[in-house]
Amino acid sequence: MERKKKILFVSHSGRMSGANLSFYSIIEQLKCKIDIYVLVNEKDSELTHALEKISVKYIYLKYSWWVAHKRDNIIKQTYRYCADFLKYVNSPTNNKIRDFFSNYEFDAVYSNTSTVDIGYRIANVMGIPHVWHIREFGREDFGFIPLVPRESMRRAFEEASAIIAISTALEKKILQQNPKSTVVVIQNGFNVDKLKYQREHMIDCNNVKILVTGQVSEAKGQIQAVEAISKLNSPNIRYHLYLAGEVGGDYRKQILGAKPCPEWLHFMGKVNNLFEIRKDIDIELVCSRSEAFGRVTIEAMLHSIPVIGANTGATKDLLANGLGITYTYGDIEDLIAKIECLVHDCQLYNDIVLKAFNYAQNFTIEKCANSVYNILVDACKKSCDII
Repeated sequence: MERKKKILFVSHSGRMSGANLSFYSIIEQLKCKIDIYVLVNEKDSELTHALEKISVKYIYLKYSWWVAHKRDNIIKQTYRYCADFLKYVNSPTNNKIRDFFSNYEFDAVYSNTSTVDIGYRIANVMGIPHVWHIREFGREDFGFIPLVPRESMRRAFEEASAIIAISTALEKKILQQNPKSTVVVIQNGFNVDKLKYQREHMIDCNNVKILVTGQVSEAKGQIQAVEAISKLNSPNIRYHLYLAGEVGGDYRKQILGAKPCPEWLHFMGKVNNLFEIRKDIDIELVCSRSEAFGRVTIEAMLHSIPVIGANTGATKDLLANGLGITYTYGDIEDLIAKIECLVHDCQLYNDIVLKAFNYAQNFTIEKCANSVYNILVDACKKSCDII
């Protein structure tokens, strides 16, 4: 009987963000097929606690991102860039990596996002295959700024055994920048049975409830939703907007300005049980500048909630063919028109809900994890063939 492949899974942070939720769900599925060790850069975190619950081993090493976050303020930007650069250059060198992993024998390395290069460097030192699982555009969605020359990044991507992209939109961007890379599209997977919630729903025009999920930040575009709902509210029809997610930086001030928070706007902070929250939601908005996939879009579909999303990134693809409604990113009047259309057209509302609900059930975690497994095993096999 062939032994299990021993693979190092590389995380980028300890928070259970969308990327790490997808990462963790793949680990859950593959831990019986692969001998998994997870490399973490935070000891006491949401991720390590979750890994302990499912008895998956993890290794702590202090390493940093090879990208910095963009800031609008030039002084803050300069400070952040310099601080992140110093963290990066103080990350483990090849000699330290060789010493640290001298007692480990891995068959391959799998990096969960493109924000850290430690997996690439470990694979190079150990002479084993490396697979990237890229879950973000980078600059377009999060405003990331590289801390290394572009040529160094291109080499890291093109030397990989494979790159997994979570959407065709992301695949296109990766190939534009790294034409020699081997890119495979594997869309995110979900525990469909746990997320499904089929319902017959009637909108109460005296209490329309709209949800935006994700970190409350400029990249997610919640300010567009706030402006739209502010204009929509009238004595004849009342809207409530719920923002579920941690508030980033000064974005709350940017949304509210000098005004107090209106009674129809609800900052919910981090929500651990969106399933229950969504039971009372009429419409979900995705106002992001550029989603590489959009977990929340599929989650809303599975919960029988129609989605209105910006015509950017992967969102426009997920909502194509009557699976949702798109609006022109940044066009508040267009967003308002699309919301009103759904609120007042019961037939359209229910047609979208049913079609999207059936479509979203294709995004199973089993299918996703099995595809990732095949990529990893194939990378190991090709490496053995070369040797």
